[in-house]
Amino acid sequence: HTKGSGNVGGGNLWQTAGALEGMAGGLADVLKGIVPVLVARSLGFGPAGMALTVAGCLSGQMWPVFLPSSGGKGNSTAALMVALLAVGPFLVGVIPIAVGLGWRMVSRGRKGQSLLGPPPSRSFPLAIAIALGVMPLASWWMGQPAAITWALLALFLAILVRRFTAGLRADLR
Repeated sequence: HTKGSGNVGGGNLWQTAGALEGMAGGLADVLKGIVPVLVARSLGFGPAGMALTVAGCLSGQMWPVFLPSSGGKGNSTAALMVALLAVGPFLVGVIPIAVGLGWRMVSRGRKGQSLLGPPPSRSFPLAIAIALGVMPLASWWMGQPAAITWALLALFLAILVRRFTAGLRADLR
């Protein structure tokens, strides 16, 4: 956790070690979100229990006990947790993510750069933040259980807090 941005997420791994390693790290980030939700669901947790599972898992990913200040930013973990927790709001949130990814590919292609390699795009984390901000609104509008809507709002706020404590200035540049 001493290279690049210093965090242990898949994005930093991609930038410092390479695409294959970054994809493996990204897959691990996603699994950190999927596995606890699937276990909670198999144990029969209701909406409130699922919401607490999601909040605890994401907090542990962003602020790990054994690597203080070196956790990931929670984007991939949160996005896939939402996909399992509330499909409708997730699908609404995919729209800004798709626009962000498309913008990155188009802008990099115009410059003759590799579409997915370094240097990092700052539009994609913004697209994910917008998506996570839209998801609680979509949940409320779609009539999801209140615990799910509040959990989605908590995820959005937690990721905002993490962004303010981990490289927001670089992203805004």
